[in-house]
Formats: sequence, C-alpha cells, structure tokens
Amino acid sequence: SQYIIDPDSNACERCPPGLQCKGNNMVVPVVAKSTWLAEGGMYKLQTCPTGYSKISKEGEEDQQRCAPCAEGSECVLSECSVCVGCQAGKYKDIAGTQSCRACPENTFNPNLNAKDYASCRFCPPGADTAGKSGQTSSAECQCNERFYLAGGSETSGLTITCANCPTGAVCAGGFCALQNASHTCPGASEAISGSWVRRKSAKEPQVGTFQLVSCPRGTSKQIMSHDTQTCHQCLASQYILDPNQTSCQDCPPGLSCSGHDLVLPVVPGSQWQQAGSVYQLVLCPTGYMKMSALNGTTAPANQRCQPCAEGSECVLDVCDVCTDCQPGTYKDVAGTQR
Repeated sequence: SQYIIDPDSNACERCPPGLQCKGNNMVVPVVAKSTWLAEGGMYKLQTCPTGYSKISKEGEEDQQRCAPCAEGSECVLSECSVCVGCQAGKYKDIAGTQSCRACPENTFNPNLNAKDYASCRFCPPGADTAGKSGQTSSAECQCNERFYLAGGSETSGLTITCANCPTGAVCAGGFCALQNASHTCPGASEAISGSWVRRKSAKEPQVGTFQLVSCPRGTSKQIMSHDTQTCHQCLASQYILDPNQTSCQDCPPGLSCSGHDLVLPVVPGSQWQQAGSVYQLVLCPTGYMKMSALNGTTAPANQRCQPCAEGSECVLDVCDVCTDCQPGTYKDVAGTQR
C-alpha cells in the first residue's frame, strides 16, 4: 500500500487511489492513459483521459486519482483536468466516462447540467422538431404537417398549441393547408374549398382555431366538430339548394341534376319549387300523373311525372291524377295519349 521512488533519499509514501503500488518504485495507473510524474519523492498526477476529472491537491498527494465525471457533466478532451456541465439540449443521468447524451427528437432542454432524461421536455401535442435532436428551446417545436398553429408563436419561444387539421383542409399528401396563409396545398395555386376564418375572440370556444364559415356551390358545409369540418362535394346524381344550410339530396327521377342547385325537369312543362332543402314537384302537364312529396304520394327522392297507365288518361292542361277512360273509349298502352 506504499511506494518509494529512491530508497536512499526518499521516504515511503502512501499509495494514492489512482495508482497500484508494490512497495517499491514500480507503480501502475489505475486508469489507463492517465499520466503521472515523479517529483520531490512523490508521484504526482498530471492528466486524466477523456471522461475523467483530475483529483489532485497540494498536500493531499495520497488522494490523487482520476474520477469519472458525475451526472450532468462530461469532459470530451483527449486530456482532461475538470468535467464541465452538460450543455443545453443534453443530459447525463449516471456518473461515468461517457459524454452527455442529446435529448431525442421532439424534445428540448433549455437547462445546463441536466442530470436526467426528464429534463428533456416533450414538444406540445401535434408539434415536432423536424427530425432534429439536442434542441434547446420550445421555439424548435413546430406544428407538424398534419396540424396547424392555433396558439402561441413558433418563433417567440413560448409554448405553442397545435390543432388537428380539419378534414376539409387536409391535402392529398396529408399536409394541412391551413399552415399556409393562402390555404393552398403544396404545388397548388388554388385554395382549398370553403372560406376558413380563425376564431380570434377569447369569448369564442376554441379561440385560435379555424372555423369553416361558408362553402361553394355544389358542396355541403359539414361542421359537426372542429376536426370533421369540410365542404362535402355532392355527387353528379344529387343536388343542393344552399351549400351552407342544406345537405346534398338525391336527384328524383323527374329531374336531371348536376351536383348543384341548377336542375332541369325531365318532362317539359312540369313545374318544381324549392321547399326547405328539397325540390317539390308542383304540377305535371297533360297525360301525366303527379308523383310528388307535395301531395304525399311519394318521397322527395322519387318524385316524377308518370305517364298515365293503360285504361287511364289526364286531358287537363295541369294534371295531378289520371282518370279511367270514359265508356266507349279504351287505351291499351301506358303513355300520355288519350
């Protein structure tokens, strides 16, 4: 447990923790690559390798050693004397020679000397660091492509709020068009369908989020919830009277539809009127029976002017029902003839 450098001029010295001694001048460093110098009858620690701190004080030579860097500190030099605290964006949760670890993607750590993984704070829901690790500020957290910024600022360093992208604002590749001031999808020149307005009043629910306020012709505004907001495109076999108030309606057999509010009667001379969200058949011309929701003879989607059946006719200018052929007359095929 001792060493002596020169038995004729030096005394026996206590072996420090950083050396292995054999009672003579032969010593072996406990930590490989640490350097020692014989000076004044004693071995003195000069440098430690990467990951260590040099413990060496004048008058306490028997305590010299290379100590692994503690939690929250490191030394990444090839020759080390002191350990320094982990930089912001990193942490080290156990003592040892390893360097500080970068906080993983989608986290950040603004503090120095972090000693645990918990120091890496997660970005708010819907935000990420774009694949970067070791981030130091919440400003590095950006709403990812499937969300949009609803609160805070992505450049102020304040905590941000990301909102789910409504169905009607999701582009083909998943990008949220509401991230762009123009509300356009990548590579597109036209904005997404509908007029979207951000809620600005603190009195409004979900302040900072976008609200779909109107939809264009041929679509139906659907706003059951924030996330499902969309201008639903009506089919060519449907019609819609008011995109902001009514829904897409199936085109009845008596109309020719194109997916919007303009329709054409299949039977020339038949007349239709708007009634709430649907068209109602009002009258049919000579030779037809009126199948209309107006008189309860059928559902709105089945309305039509139906040619009078065999043995019946309507000879009026405006027809509702077909009547039986008079005695002495007959009709052997369905149609508008008498």
